[in-house]
Amino acid sequence: MGLVIMATLTIAGCTGAAPVTGPIDSPGVGKGWLQEQFQLGLPEATSDFERDVLTRASSTGAIAPGDYEEAVTRYLQCTSAAGYTIDTEKQANGIYRWLPQNIDDAHLQAYIDDTTACARGTTMIIEGLYKVQVANPDGLDQASAMARCLITYDVVDASYTSADFTKDFGENFAHAPYTVKDPNVIMCLTSLGFAVPE
Repeated sequence: MGLVIMATLTIAGCTGAAPVTGPIDSPGVGKGWLQEQFQLGLPEATSDFERDVLTRASSTGAIAPGDYEEAVTRYLQCTSAAGYTIDTEKQANGIYRWLPQNIDDAHLQAYIDDTTACARGTTMIIEGLYKVQVANPDGLDQASAMARCLITYDVVDASYTSADFTKDFGENFAHAPYTVKDPNVIMCLTSLGFAVPE
């Protein structure tokens, strides 16, 4: 099984991942899967910092919150030096939401190129794996992981299923039993690689 990394580009309004329908109690990919992801990430690392973090995670079974924070700090220092202002919002589960400021269509491609370059060696691998570690350590399909997150944070009751989420997602949440302005809904969406609808 290949390395699983969720997209972490800081592009406002980017397209989110499409959910896969499955029962909420669908089994994950098995014990040890997450640690295997850390090991698979090592050959992809492009900096000593990434290698050190992933080596520790491969040994301990988890990326330390301090290592994630350091990756975020390094990324933001790089983007700031490149002339960009990216505000952050630390969500209830400890994962940051990126809020880039003043990016117009004329400069979007330059922004994407520059921030992608900044993510290499800092957040590109580490943040993706940290999100998986926090939001979906069992390797459930995304719709099941979203339903579980919404239930865990009391957005919906325990009867809500992955099929319900897939339906709500397909309808752009127009008839969902929650609003996408709810901070916990935003947290679940961004933590699992979905764009937050405008």
